Amino acid sequence: MELAHAEERRAELTQRLDAIAERLERASFASPADEEEARVLRARAERLVRRRDGLGPVNPLAEAECASSTRG
Repeated sequence: MELAHAEERRAELTQRLDAIAERLERASFASPADEEEARVLRARAERLVRRRDGLGPVNPLAEAECASSTRG
C-alpha cells in the first residue's frame, strides 16, 4: 500500500516538475539579435538602475509600520 502511494506521489511530483520546467522554458529570454540591440538594452538597464538608486533607501518595515499605525 505504501509503495503504491509513493509511486502515485512520484508521478504527481514528476508532472509538477515537468510543468515548472515548461514554464521556465517559455519565460527564458533570447539573446540580443545584434550589438545595437545589446547596446540599447544595456543603456536601458543603466537608466533603470539610476532611477532605482535615485529612490534612496527603502524601509523594509514600512508596510508593517503603516498597518500598525492605522490600527492604533
